[in-house]
Amino acid sequence: MWKKFDSLKKRFKYNESEMPFLEHLEQLRKTIIYMGSSLLIGFVICFPFGKNILGVLLKPAEPFV
Repeated sequence: MWKKFDSLKKRFKYNESEMPFLEHLEQLRKTIIYMGSSLLIGFVICFPFGKNILGVLLKPAEPFV
């Protein structure tokens, strides 16, 4: 079983020499743009429901009556 695992590990090993430093920076830039746009879209969708969301999140903090 371990021989099979080792052969797969060697087969799919990532070689860092395949992607230069500037390509890494380009990939990081794209990732940051995707993350920022996802956060912006999520904010725009949730903003109208802000009071309802806040009410649900604060409900456990209210004292028992």
